[in-house]
Amino acid sequence: MRVIPFLATHADMGGTLNEAVDFLEAHQTFVEEVMNRDASVTSAASKRSEMTAVERKTMQEFETHYERLKDVLEKRIRIGGSFVQLHKFAKDLESSFDGITSLLDTNRDFTNERVAGQVENVLRMIEETMTQEKHEVEKFVASAEAIARDDDTLDVTRSTQAARNLLVDHDHRYVYLKHKWSEWQANKAEMKKKVTIIEEIEMWQEETWEIIRLLETTKTTTLQETEGLHRRVKELQQTIDEQTRRLEEARRTTKSEELTKRIDELLRRQREIRERLAQLEKKVETIYESFLEEEVVERIRAPQIITKLTDAQV
Repeated sequence: MRVIPFLATHADMGGTLNEAVDFLEAHQTFVEEVMNRDASVTSAASKRSEMTAVERKTMQEFETHYERLKDVLEKRIRIGGSFVQLHKFAKDLESSFDGITSLLDTNRDFTNERVAGQVENVLRMIEETMTQEKHEVEKFVASAEAIARDDDTLDVTRSTQAARNLLVDHDHRYVYLKHKWSEWQANKAEMKKKVTIIEEIEMWQEETWEIIRLLETTKTTTLQETEGLHRRVKELQQTIDEQTRRLEEARRTTKSEELTKRIDELLRRQREIRERLAQLEKKVETIYESFLEEEVVERIRAPQIITKLTDAQV
């Protein structure tokens, strides 16, 4: 039997998934060969009564060795299978890391609440899986080291270190993922802020158009009323400047094509409002100048009338 050579040449469980699979499959194949000898061993043992004392002793030693071999192989297959499953479990976890990272990289629509919900759900799943993985790794390491203590040739050094490395690697990936998630949330908050600015200015523009139409139809009968109308136009122009600055700042920092289009449209409307106000201002200034001229004339005429009245009294 190729007992000692096989156990010695297949002592290292390896570190990678492929090495773990090779270790497991080699032992599964070998144990089949061993089990196929069961009938022969049983048959030989049944003839114990026909053996000499020396032969019976040899047979006893063989049976002990044989059962010991099967026990060693069974434990190696069990721990080898656990190592393979641990690697597959880790790969599933890594697929989750890859999936959520891709989701964050490709979904730059930070207003999409559905994406945020998906990420939060996957993150919770990853956290639960990492907790389970930690438990499985600790369980594997303890079992592997216990089996190795009872197996003269089994070397679990690389396999246990590889298992521990999985935890370290996944911890690093999780920290990186949380960093990306924080960045995504910050961008989402910034995007929400820009959307709020856009919506506020959209509403302001609608209200401003109504005000302009109202001012355009306002009739003034005195210089003071015209001055009040002119002040109102100036106030609107200052507000336009302020709102335009907000839009331009939002446009400089936004990366969303959709929001950029909305901002450009608002800036176009800002120009229209500015032009309309400029026309209104010119009209009001003309009216103001007209009233001012009338007031000057009145001031000139008043002393003349008083003089005439004085002369008439004389």
